[in-house]
Amino acid sequence: MMNVDEYKLPLKKVIEEFELEKIYETDDLDSVMITNTDVNRPGLQMVGFFDYFDNNRIQIMGKVEFTYLEQFHADERAEKIEKLMSQHIPALIVTRGLQIFPEMIELAEKYNVPLLRSESGTSAFMSALIAYLNVQLAPRRTRHGVLVEVYGASALQLSQVLLIEVAEDREYHCRRGSGRVEISVFYSCIYSGVRRLLGRFIY
Repeated sequence: MMNVDEYKLPLKKVIEEFELEKIYETDDLDSVMITNTDVNRPGLQMVGFFDYFDNNRIQIMGKVEFTYLEQFHADERAEKIEKLMSQHIPALIVTRGLQIFPEMIELAEKYNVPLLRSESGTSAFMSALIAYLNVQLAPRRTRHGVLVEVYGASALQLSQVLLIEVAEDREYHCRRGSGRVEISVFYSCIYSGVRRLLGRFIY
């Protein structure tokens, strides 16, 4: 079986794709890499629960988290935010254009965590970001072949005996000798209102 390449995504590309405002930009922003397709809203972490917490995920705060934090005095609020920042998270993104707490900026500087802001609503932003990360970080294989046209249909010729039609949302089952070849050609993904296609081959 052919090895699948795992990809990393520079945080700078996420910032550019979603036009995020940089509240605090770290010195090593160019080297910050995203490796996880999941994101997290740190509601439980604000109350001190860190069991099974994955610090490789981008953290997203919206109206709910900010409303909770507004209940506390600055010192107590800083203590809760610090517990999150000290986990060495790749980035913290605040949605809905919310006003950033001064202590959040101070702690971002202290722990060298990129602090970003989006004008989008939290749910819409999270959905778009997860879709984008799934495309950019998808496992990939490189296959050499030739694109040909067969009776008006596009096809990818991987060998003299195997032709794969290039189309969306279709799965093809082919036989070659005694081995069964299963091929998932394309599936579609939507983010930022843009339709993208991702090819995936399963052998």
